This record gives sequence, C-alpha cells and structure tokens, in this order.
Amino acid sequence: MARLCAKTLKKMMERGKDPNLEIIYQDEVHFQVTTSVTRKWAPIGKQPKIKSKPGKSNISYSGYLSPRTGRLVVTEVNWFNFETVIGSIRDYIKEIDDSFERHLLILDNAPWHRKAARLIRESDEYQDIRDVLEIEFLPPYSPDLNPIERVWRIT
Repeated sequence: MARLCAKTLKKMMERGKDPNLEIIYQDEVHFQVTTSVTRKWAPIGKQPKIKSKPGKSNISYSGYLSPRTGRLVVTEVNWFNFETVIGSIRDYIKEIDDSFERHLLILDNAPWHRKAARLIRESDEYQDIRDVLEIEFLPPYSPDLNPIERVWRIT
C-alpha cells in the first residue's frame, strides 16, 4: 500500500510539472445544519426552553479544485451517485480553463466515481467528456492526497 501511494504520488508530481496540463481534484461533501445547545446561562433551578427546527437538514456539493490556479468550481447536487458525478463533470467542463491544452481529473475511489469513470471510458454517450479531460484515481484510502479535502475542512 505504501509503495502504491509513493508510486502514484511520484507519477502525479511528474505530470504536475507539465505546464500544458491542468490537474483538477474532485470530491463531494455534505454540510449538515443541526441545532444543538452545548452551554447556556440560566438562573439556578430554571430550565429555559430553546426553540429550534426539529431534525437535521443538509446540503451537498461536488467541487473541483485546480491547485495550480487556485480555482474552485462548486456545483450543488442532491445526492452522490454516478449520474450526479457525470452531470457535475459536464457542469465543470463548461467552466474549464482554456489556457491549458490538457486536463486531468483526479477522483477518489468512491463506488459512484468508479462507475462514472467506467461509463465515460466505455460509452459513446460520454465522448464529449473524453474529448476534454482524462480521468485517473487516487490510491485507495488516501484522502490526504486530495487537496480539496482541506477546502472542505476549512469550509
């Protein structure tokens, strides 16, 4: 596993030196909105009632980050599956930086990414995506190699 990560990282670093190649990292995130009271001031013996929305709500995004340019493109999605991945890739292609000759999309190993990539590679229906970018995967269990994870953490 460590050898695989080192090999992949070395390959990515070599490709990253190419000034005509834009490397884009993709990932999804759920942001949850929950109401929780952790501390409160109240008179001794009094239990104040705090009104809050019951349940949880969340919002989901698919993001694309180019470390070379610092560009972040985010699209809102309902849920994560191969169809939303393909849709968000097509949305990203509309926003693509034309100053680069080639584009490499790096995905993690989520099952919906694997299925989307397989369909993109095998089906003529997705030739428009293949014409614009190439897809590769991070090594398994290596989210620390994906810079967009830091963006989500900060957000």
